[in-house]
Amino acid sequence: MALVWVAVWHFWGWPREVEIARGKPEAKKKRSPNYNSPPPNPVEQELNQLKATTGMNRMKPVRRSTQPTPEVAQWYVFRSGEAKGPYTKLQLWEVQEITARTKVRRGEAEWQRAGEIPELASYLTQK
Repeated sequence: MALVWVAVWHFWGWPREVEIARGKPEAKKKRSPNYNSPPPNPVEQELNQLKATTGMNRMKPVRRSTQPTPEVAQWYVFRSGEAKGPYTKLQLWEVQEITARTKVRRGEAEWQRAGEIPELASYLTQK
């Protein structure tokens, strides 16, 4: 038994202690297979919680949602003396064809030039 313990420590414990001493405790940390998977479906999670509180023990496995959540239209464009919108960022770029000098705002915020907003800068550089 002692020989098994010494062998395990020699091959796993001692190198691990050296890593920790050198300041690299996370060096060989493995990632779970679900690391890059989408977040779980919140509706199924809530249903499972309700089933658990009522005493049901057969739960549905929570599937990962595969569809991205749609972007909410919240951008407005100031053209010809009036505000037009709301638009999504993609609609600003494709439909309204904004430039860096176009005045835009998100929701009820102040009007700014599109080139001054970092969030829209990536869309402007793709043209």
